[in-house]
Amino acid sequence: MKHVIILSISLFLASQSVYADKDKSTILSFMTRKQVAVYPEPSSNYNPIARINYGAVIPGTPTEIKKGCKQGWVKVENSGYICSRGLKIVSSPPSPAEDDISGVTDEYPRYIIGKGGATAYPDKYSFSHRINSYFLYKNSILSVKKVLERGNKKYLITRDGHYVYGDNAKEMTPVNKIGVELKDNKNAFSGFIINSGSKVYSLPDITASIVKTFNKFDFITGDFSNSKKGWIKLSENEYILDRDVAKLRVHVPTEKINSDEKWIAVDLKEQLLTVYIGNRPVYIVPCSTGIEDNTETGSFKIEWKRRLQTLNLYGGYLRVEDVPFVMYYITERGFAIHTAWHTDFGHKKSHGCVNIPRDDAKWIYSWSAPYSQPFESENLSTKQNDSTKVIVFE
Repeated sequence: MKHVIILSISLFLASQSVYADKDKSTILSFMTRKQVAVYPEPSSNYNPIARINYGAVIPGTPTEIKKGCKQGWVKVENSGYICSRGLKIVSSPPSPAEDDISGVTDEYPRYIIGKGGATAYPDKYSFSHRINSYFLYKNSILSVKKVLERGNKKYLITRDGHYVYGDNAKEMTPVNKIGVELKDNKNAFSGFIINSGSKVYSLPDITASIVKTFNKFDFITGDFSNSKKGWIKLSENEYILDRDVAKLRVHVPTEKINSDEKWIAVDLKEQLLTVYIGNRPVYIVPCSTGIEDNTETGSFKIEWKRRLQTLNLYGGYLRVEDVPFVMYYITERGFAIHTAWHTDFGHKKSHGCVNIPRDDAKWIYSWSAPYSQPFESENLSTKQNDSTKVIVFE
């Protein structure tokens, strides 16, 4: 018994001095043992600026500060502070938690549920015994790791291990990037072709000779200011129908914008998202807003960012799995800018959010505030962690 007590005391002392031999200025690798909160200062009295899920590896430096955290606070590289009781030292390089690695989901095709919806089961046992079923509405999008065929029936096994009837499901063929960085003001009159096979005519008349044909999502420039009603003049003797183009309309907000301020404009009429610094557009991409005209206009700020999230709508009957780069600007109503896998950008399509292709969402996610480190699962706007303005207009 005596030996057991001595051993227990030794182990306890060792656990209390896990950082004792470490240089306090040395950056170490820590793995999260649970979801942890990141605070702007070494105190949980502040609102968190970020959360990091279980299994992430983060770079940090131990501190001597123990108030509110007996094990001591760790200063996270380029971020805030974490109480070390949720961490352990590892030798691995920094990396996101498995559930936050948006690239992992790229290997899984997306399937969209068609008319009539589909019956689903939460696991293999429930599927085998036909118990605990639930229903998914049309337009649910699943991240599928395997397609199982039994007889003349098709079943989808999702990344999370759910089993879903797949006879009316269709594999999606997404477009991952459309957006263009605007390097200078030469691109002030610019836009995107949003309909396949859009024709350019020698005159603003559909009976005129056809000069050329554009592909969907081609980036174009032209003297849009000289356009006639229903037409856009690209150059001398080159005209295209206005309805075939999502064109940049430089927005001048009623509120004050600083010359170096980053902000985002969503043009509901043109279905175009534009990123600005001051009054200069720097990035544009066609988007899709609410198909029922339910994307609210106004001035907002990005309040909450999620690196990867499964979206559940209508009580979970409509499920969109593994959505990367979600940026909420009306948190209480669930309105966000986020990745989508359809190919109808430039047209209204969403349930109210602002849809853009994945790589464009990734660019904006990295560019906008609250800023995110690659290993952070969520980022939140606070007084200590400002956010990027989002202006939605018609």
